[in-house]
Amino acid sequence: PRPDQVTLPSGDVVEHFRDLELGRAGVHVGAARAWVPMFLECEAPTPGSVVLPQELDSDASFLMSSCGRRLRRHEVEALAGLGAAAQECSICTGDLEPDPHQDESSVFRLVCGHVYHIQCLQQWFSQKKRCPQCLRDFGKVIGDGPKIGKLSWFLKDFALPGHENTRQTIEIQFEFPSGHDDQGKSYLGRRPKGYLPCNAQGVLLLELFKIAFRRRVMFGIGHSMTSGEYRPTFNIHIKTSASRGVTGHGYPDESYFQRSLEELRTNGA
Repeated sequence: PRPDQVTLPSGDVVEHFRDLELGRAGVHVGAARAWVPMFLECEAPTPGSVVLPQELDSDASFLMSSCGRRLRRHEVEALAGLGAAAQECSICTGDLEPDPHQDESSVFRLVCGHVYHIQCLQQWFSQKKRCPQCLRDFGKVIGDGPKIGKLSWFLKDFALPGHENTRQTIEIQFEFPSGHDDQGKSYLGRRPKGYLPCNAQGVLLLELFKIAFRRRVMFGIGHSMTSGEYRPTFNIHIKTSASRGVTGHGYPDESYFQRSLEELRTNGA
């Protein structure tokens, strides 16, 4: 499901997932856009950890068939009825034409609906597996962050500012020893700590942080903007303070959940 839409077992849809809190949500029930009070039960995560390199997710295998299919001759011919723009490959700006000698064409439609020459798309995907038009990601992104480290999470008995209706907070701890990047350059270690609300938003972000950490996209390795040290740096930002507000990298921050989802999407997680 989309980040702002979760399908319930009943088939109803909860819209605006970023606004959900424990004990407070709504169900979109039809064209009338009525909202029905409901209770969203969100189980608190069990404290645990992800350890690298043992749990690295480095399988970057990719199949074109997993993200769309070739169009047949009649489907390519039908593009003419959709206007000139629909008949153009936006990568090479050439025309999308059927193959007169076979039914299966060289035109490929991604599951997002956009169409390209398959040769153009394969070349594009060799650099970045993302639709050139809608920027939807395809395949798995493996980053160049630290290969050795640990992500741990714990429950603390206090509520974050702006999330007073939660009884607990998720504390996350990253541990990176000093090491060497993929080019052999040495970097310094660090142990940043962060906080998430123990509600639907926080649990979802924790699960996505685990994925990003295993794929080495949660952090990169670069020079700190404050100290100049060469060390692990945030690709996906965490709240390093339980309070102090937006300017202090803390809470309350009403837009943090949505910004985090965007950073996770941008980094392929």
